[in-house]
Amino acid sequence: MSTTFAVIVTSYNYRNFVAEAIDGALAQTRAPKQIVVVDDGSTDSTREIAEAARSGDSRVRVIVCERNAGRSAARNRGIDESTGRWVAVMDADDLWFRGRLAALIRAADAYPTAMAITDDIMGFTIADSTRPPAAESITLNHRHVTRDSWWVGGMHPMKRDSWFRDRECHMRPIVDREFLLRTGIRYPEHMSSAEDLAFYTQIAFSPEASMTVRV
Repeated sequence: MSTTFAVIVTSYNYRNFVAEAIDGALAQTRAPKQIVVVDDGSTDSTREIAEAARSGDSRVRVIVCERNAGRSAARNRGIDESTGRWVAVMDADDLWFRGRLAALIRAADAYPTAMAITDDIMGFTIADSTRPPAAESITLNHRHVTRDSWWVGGMHPMKRDSWFRDRECHMRPIVDREFLLRTGIRYPEHMSSAEDLAFYTQIAFSPEASMTVRV
């Protein structure tokens, strides 16, 4: 199977989380081709932690920005400097189920003309070690879905109008990198909020976009 992924992990002063994010990407049942960690000018030990991960796996590449330019700029740099058929953006405080990339790859193979493939996000809380429940336990919170993806299981093309009827866009889709390079679509660096929604809207309504698939 020729489908390849580059995972882009962006981090700004997330030393307490970035190692787990990288480990989660490396532990996928369908391994990514490349993991690009973009340290967005952190002033903590994010860079050193990411460099330690790189020394243990040749797929990990670390890009260090001289100054903090914001998550949109960090993601765009990761897109521009990554390789692979698809790019999957991951914040440093995200955790992925081990089979997530495998599920997304199956959808990519099933819908070869799709420009983006998405699933749902579930929030979680890491327990405070000073209070019960036990330290290092994780409590699952709200599952963020759109009106077009309220059920669980299966895969299907999403209707663009219902996807973007929500005020927020709680998704981390994988996107066809060649499509991004061809169209020049990037995260808007002038926006301090809702940049995710602006990015996905450009993709979904691009004249060159054929469909978006939900897993």
